[in-house]
Order: sequence, then C-alpha cells, then structure tokens
Amino acid sequence: MPRRKKWGRVSRMLGLEGADAKVSGMFYVDVVQQILLYGSETWTVSPRVLSALESLHHRVARRLAGKMPRRLPDGSWECPSLEKALEEAGLFSISEYVSRRQRTVAQHIALLWLIYDVAVEEGRQRGTSTSMRWWEQPIDFAGALAELEEGED
Repeated sequence: MPRRKKWGRVSRMLGLEGADAKVSGMFYVDVVQQILLYGSETWTVSPRVLSALESLHHRVARRLAGKMPRRLPDGSWECPSLEKALEEAGLFSISEYVSRRQRTVAQHIALLWLIYDVAVEEGRQRGTSTSMRWWEQPIDFAGALAELEEGED
C-alpha cells in the first residue's frame, strides 16, 4: 500500500477519534517526516528545496491546527498566524528538523573519529590479532599501471 494512502488512513483515524493538533503533529513528525526528510543528513539544502519543504510543512501545520486560510464573503482572504498553527501542532520549522538530522550525523562522525584516535593511541592489546588497515597496505602502482597499459594494446 502506498505511503500516502497509509498516512491518509492514519490522519482520518486521528480525526475521527478527535485527536488534538499536538497528537496529530507527533504522528506527522514520526511518519511523514521520516519519509520526507529521508537522506537529508547528506543534502545540500538549496533555497529552492527549502522553500518546497517549508511550503508542505506549513500546509500540514495549518491543516492539523485547523488554521487554513479562508476566503471571506467580501472576497478577501483571512490568513491565520502560521506561528500559532506551528505552535498548536507542536511543530518546529522544517529547517530545524533538517538541521537536527544533519547535526546528529555530524556528531556521529565526530564520535567515530574520537574513538578511532583513542584506539590508535592505545595500540594493539597483547593477544589480539594484527590486521592491516586498507591505507597501510603496500600498493604496487607501477604494476597496476603496467597492467592497464597492457590491456590497451
């Protein structure tokens, strides 16, 4: 079943059960954003991409909070505050969610480098097997180049 249908069923169920905007917002963050922001840890978020993400995020926040823009009888539009809609739905800006994901990956990489540095400083413990790292292995560049040249003939 496509994810859009699944989210549609969940959102209808939440509406029928009378869930408030914050509960629906939690489902949105846990279900939809996981798919929407998949891989965003490695994205270069251009203004165009951020604008598209913000547009969807703002529409969802307004819908969850029941703060959709309305056309008045005189033809003008009433646009409730976006900040209030985000607050009622318990949501932050989409750039905050992207930044959090990117920070999490950056922290993980930094931690791995710290662990690596400690392991290298400590050295090998007695009784453990020695294993060569890929960057420590002898590489025969001259032989590899000769093989390439032979293959071209």
